[in-house]
Amino acid sequence: MSLRWEVADFSHRLTITAAGTITSREFVDFSYRLYGQRTELFDYECVVDLSAYEGDLLHSDLEPLAQIYAGRSEGNASSCPAVFVTVDPFFHHWAAAMQIQFPGLIVRVAASREEAAALLDRLRTRSGDNC
Repeated sequence: MSLRWEVADFSHRLTITAAGTITSREFVDFSYRLYGQRTELFDYECVVDLSAYEGDLLHSDLEPLAQIYAGRSEGNASSCPAVFVTVDPFFHHWAAAMQIQFPGLIVRVAASREEAAALLDRLRTRSGDNC
């Protein structure tokens, strides 16, 4: 199990890499360590690399993270997108459900980190928003 993150404060980009099997408890602990202490990270562009992930988290496992998102002091929805890197042909269903669970969050899917970076660049250009 491995959950790692890298924060680029200058460019407001968070990269999370998940590898191996990740349990619900490990994900909840990770969420509290990362977002519980730095809720402003919800306002960063985010790349979540799941290319080496083998777990079976459920949407209900995301509820603690959704509670942190809903309770942050900013109170408004993030305008910064999250892009998940995976070749799972059905992950777009997860992405759609996450947009309901995290109101206002833009969630997209890419097949590689390079594609994710290009997608974030296109989304930023369209919105004129610098996260």
